[in-house]
Formats: sequence, C-alpha cells, structure tokens
Amino acid sequence: MDQILSAFFGMLVMGLLVGSLFLWWQAFKKLASGSPLLKPESRKPVPWGMVDLIVIFIITFGALVAGQSLAYRLFDIPLLGNEEEMNSHHLSVAIFSSSLSLLGACLVAVILLSIRGASWRDLGLQVRMLFSDVKLGGAAFVMLAPPMYFLQFLLTRLWPSEHPLQTLLLEDPQINVVLGAALTAVVVAPLTEEIFFRLIFQGWMEKWSTLTVKLQRGSYEMSPAGAAQSQRDVTAVFLGDQVARMVAGGGEPFEPMKEAPIQAKVSEDANISPVEPQAYVESENPYAPPAFESHVQDVQPAKSPMESEDAAHPPPRFWPVVVSAAIFAAMHLGHGPDPIPLFFLALGLGYLYQRTHRLLPCIMVHFLVNSLSMVALIAFLLSGQEPP
Repeated sequence: MDQILSAFFGMLVMGLLVGSLFLWWQAFKKLASGSPLLKPESRKPVPWGMVDLIVIFIITFGALVAGQSLAYRLFDIPLLGNEEEMNSHHLSVAIFSSSLSLLGACLVAVILLSIRGASWRDLGLQVRMLFSDVKLGGAAFVMLAPPMYFLQFLLTRLWPSEHPLQTLLLEDPQINVVLGAALTAVVVAPLTEEIFFRLIFQGWMEKWSTLTVKLQRGSYEMSPAGAAQSQRDVTAVFLGDQVARMVAGGGEPFEPMKEAPIQAKVSEDANISPVEPQAYVESENPYAPPAFESHVQDVQPAKSPMESEDAAHPPPRFWPVVVSAAIFAAMHLGHGPDPIPLFFLALGLGYLYQRTHRLLPCIMVHFLVNSLSMVALIAFLLSGQEPP
C-alpha cells in the first residue's frame, strides 16, 4: 500500500512540476513580449457599498455564533477557542455546524446583494464562460500549487504546521471527522471563502480604487453634471448604487459623462451655412499663393477623457488584491507558517478575479488545492505516517 501511494504521489508531483514550469515559461514569454498575462475584461464596478459589507459581516458573525451556540446546547460542544477540550465527536459536530452556518450566511449575502441590484454578472457568474473558466482554473492551479507547496514545505522544516484539525485527525482518525473535514475543505471553504473574500470584499475594494483613480485623474467635469456624477460615485462606494441613484437625481453611478458635440456658432438672423473645413495643399512652386482643398474627409474631434471606457471605468489598482489576500491569510493565523504560502496563493486568486471578474476560476483553484491537500492527508492517515 505504501509503495502504491508513494508511486501515485511521485507521478502526481512530477506532473505538476513539469506542467507548472511549462506554464510559467509561457507566462514569462508573454510578459516579455509586452502582452498581459490575462487580458482584463471590462465591467462596471459592483453595485454594493461599504454598508453592505458591514451588514454581511454582522450576518456571517451572527450565523457562526448562533450555530456554535446551538451545537453547544444540543450536543454539549465546547465553545470556540476551547478546541483542546474537544473529542472527535465534538469536532465533527462543530465542523458540520460551522459549515452550515457559513453556507447559510453566504446564501443570505447573495440574496441581499441581488436585492441591492446585483446581476448574475455582478455576482461573478457567466454560464457561457463555464468551460473556459474551468480550463482557466485548472491552468492556474497547475501554476500556483507547486510554488505554494514548495514554500510550505520549506517553512515547515523550520516552523511546524499546527492546524488543529490535522492534529486531531492524526491522533484520532475517526471517519465522521474525516468526512466533515473533507466536506468543509473541498466544498464549503472554496465556495464561501471565494464569495466573501474575492467577490464581495475585493469587488467592493476595486470599486473604491476605481473612484480614487478617477479623482486622481480629474475625470469629473467642473460643471453641475460633473459634480452630480462625483456625488453619485462617492455615495455608491459607501452606500451602494441604489442609494446613489436616489440621492443624486436618478443617474447611474460610474457612468461616462458625454460632452455635447462641438457645433459651429451661426447667427440666427443670418441664413448662413457653416463653412466646410478646408485643408492646405502644398504647391511645388514656392512663389504660388496658398491653395486649399475643399470637401476633405471630416476629422472627428478627439474624445474627452470621460468619453472613453477606460476613463469612465478605469482599471482598478492592484492594492485590493493585496489587501484581500492579506486578510485571507490572517484568517489562518495560529496554523503555524500556513498564512505565508496562503498569502501568495490568495494573490493569484485575487489576480484571477480582478482580470476576469468571474468566480468559477477562483473556486476551481481553491477546490483543487484543498482537494489535493485532503487526499494527501487521508493517504498519510491510511499509511500511518505523519505528513512532512
């Protein structure tokens, strides 16, 4: 059995290494040619605001506390923070209650955002891109997983991992705990964490960064229309698009403001048609009078900064990706060196979302990473060995 497992994981690791090196080499060639690694897809900022984040945080925290309290009352489960008092039965019940609480909070959050005006695209779902997103997620996993696992391997040589679930599974590998851990790691965590961290939190921070970019560029006109647009955008960042429409006269937040076309001023009293533009024609005779050519092709005036899509919806800065990754890693503090490799994994997940604004590639990467980790842990449990 040990030989079969060793051979299986040896081939798996070799395949991942070869695939990762190949994809990173292709990525470096693409970047060296001046092309982006992933072409950013244009999309309006998300319709929710800071107030929605606060409400969702309260709902999630309340759901976790309620689930833990209910488990404590029904099954005599120790409260959070007393994991050392838990046995395998306690832990399995706590895992299931936490998973159900997170899934319930996630469902309520999605319903709330839908009520607040979020479309399926705002929620990161595009059915027509399903197959492409699965492929993109698989490729991103092959690129990100080997460096992350290698970094974790190096760090655990100096700083042993202290994940409480892994410790309990190694001490008392009960089937109910294994199933609960597998359900949480493979299904609940990829779905809920990507919705909370990438979609809701990073999506809002990208909206905030878009506003700061527009303010720094001076994209708003010095006019009543520009002031109204600025008020709508600021209100949308903090209170959401629905409130912004009500507060600022019903206009759309983060919409480009179109300037009126430049027209020739003609006297109302004189029936004079505008003079056609004429182009100067250079003559071969230096002493000849200047000649002009009429009926030339109309020259379109250059668009103002607010007429271009990039100015109306400028690409967000990278700092929202870093902040969401840092908070994601901080949520795993107390697990030894795990937050460090998880931070770099989250950078890749955040980059995927920033470029595509779709959730499936991020969920796919998260699912594959956690699935491989669970398979490896179960394999070590079956062999009676401790993970490296």
